[in-house]
Amino acid sequence: MGDVEDEILKTKARFGQTYNKRLRPKDKIEDFECYRKKFLENGDEYDAVQAMNEATKAYLELSKLQNQPQAKEESLGKAEKIGLEALTKAEELNYSNALYKANLFLSRIYEEMKDRVKAKFYLTESNKLKRETGYRYSKNV
Repeated sequence: MGDVEDEILKTKARFGQTYNKRLRPKDKIEDFECYRKKFLENGDEYDAVQAMNEATKAYLELSKLQNQPQAKEESLGKAEKIGLEALTKAEELNYSNALYKANLFLSRIYEEMKDRVKAKFYLTESNKLKRETGYRYSKNV
C-alpha cells in the first residue's frame, strides 16, 4: 500500500509544479494528461478529475494561440471531449470543486465555438455551483 501512496504523493507534487509554472499550453497538456493517467492507475479519481480540468483549460488556451481554423477546431474539440468527461466524472464523485471548473471551462469552450446557448447553460451552472459552495479560489481559473 505504501508504494501506491508514495506514487500518488509524487504525482501530486509534480502536478503542483506544472500548475504553478509558466509553461506553453502544449507542455501543460502533455503533463496533465500524464498526471491524469497516473492518478487513475493509482485509484486517485479526485485528482484525476482535476488533471482533466487542467488539460481542458490548456487545450482551450492552445486554441486561442492557433491561427489555422482546422487546428483551432481540433484543439477545441479535444478540450470539449475532456471537459465533458471531467464533468461526468465529477458528477459521479459529487466533487463540487471539479464540477464548478468543468462547467466554467465548458462555457468558455462553447463561447470560443460561438455556441452561445451551450456557453450560457454551462456558465449558469458554474455560477450556481460557485454560489452554493462558496468557491473562492478563482486566481488561476
